Amino acid sequence: QPVLKSWQAAVENAVNASMGANGELGGGEGESGCTCWIDPEQDVLATSEVRVTLRVRPFGYARQIAVELGFTVNG
Repeated sequence: QPVLKSWQAAVENAVNASMGANGELGGGEGESGCTCWIDPEQDVLATSEVRVTLRVRPFGYARQIAVELGFTVNG
């Protein structure tokens, strides 16, 4: 679980830094424009996939947009 938390933080920081610097993300006071969640219960060994959910709040929008990404493990 600590590894997943560090991955989540790394993804959030990268997206917030990149898109936030360009003014593409919005967020309320104390909120970031992007949050990342990785389900610790997913079976990566069986599926060879790591599924990640990003929620981004574009500048000027009141709601977040959920984006699901998957990374395939080649092995």
